[in-house]
Amino acid sequence: MRRLTLIIGVALFILISRGFFMDVFAYQYMDGLAYKKKNHDYDNDIPFKKMEKVLVSNSGYPATSVIFLLMSPYKQVVNELHDIIFGQIGANNVVEKRTNEVAGYSNGSEKYIAMVTVDLAKFKAYNINIEDFKESSFDSKKYNIINEKTYSVLSLRIADGQDVFGVNCTLVYMHRLDYSRGWLREFHTGIPIPIRGDGTSSVITNTEVNIIEQLKQKMSIKNSAYFFPNDERQSFSVKDMMLEIRKTVDEFNKGKE
Repeated sequence: MRRLTLIIGVALFILISRGFFMDVFAYQYMDGLAYKKKNHDYDNDIPFKKMEKVLVSNSGYPATSVIFLLMSPYKQVVNELHDIIFGQIGANNVVEKRTNEVAGYSNGSEKYIAMVTVDLAKFKAYNINIEDFKESSFDSKKYNIINEKTYSVLSLRIADGQDVFGVNCTLVYMHRLDYSRGWLREFHTGIPIPIRGDGTSSVITNTEVNIIEQLKQKMSIKNSAYFFPNDERQSFSVKDMMLEIRKTVDEFNKGKE
């Protein structure tokens, strides 16, 4: 397990944070009750009621999303992953498109655009392409259903590593939203207040991780890793995380030679 300090350059603001490359055998979890205490925004008890374990990032807080690097062909990963999720919890149709994550940056301030330009130059220097790559996406059906207002939905983005890195691999971005009605919390202290309302929480649990582990077993994927993105909206554009993924891809690919 390698621990990194990341300075995130490609974001809507400059954020000092930590990111993680983790050995596939080093999943760290907290139980549902501990998660309820850590979740200061909303009283989400789905993991607790469903007896799930919540994936923990290096900061000790619950992971809100995760990216898996799988050294396996993109199209096969898309088809097999959709089949697994469709069979277990249901899934909507796959949507495939060409993606340019740079296009939206032109709307930022002059200083922000200058910062992004430097980051993109570094991406190109390391042969990382986020300006034109193949991507598939789909959402699961509702699962973890407790009542009509309390359930989970998993969203996936799957990027073709051949386009992004020039190597036969796949990136799988997973982001789960829990919808529930519960006690709202005071923003700064996380103390519950006597008002109930509808809300959402982002979380990744052993339920979602196990889907990837099933996929790896089904496809006999030997080399894989996972990373915690720091910006959910531009998950393939976080500079230092993508540089670390590039390094990991090269290490795995070198082992094949």
